[in-house]
Amino acid sequence: MGIEELVKSAFKEEFAIETTENLLRESSFSIEKIARIVGVSTEFVQKIKDDMQRPNPEVLS
Repeated sequence: MGIEELVKSAFKEEFAIETTENLLRESSFSIEKIARIVGVSTEFVQKIKDDMQRPNPEVLS
């Protein structure tokens, strides 16, 4: 995999994370609907949701 493909892959993943976080925060869509909109698995959406609900140790310090 070349540099260009790595950059595209990283951008795509970051886009999916940010879009999923925004939809979880700003909508009342189900996990299944968010997964369909973003084009990711329901497991991915659930992981992002779980991560968002965990306290961030860096913020607490």
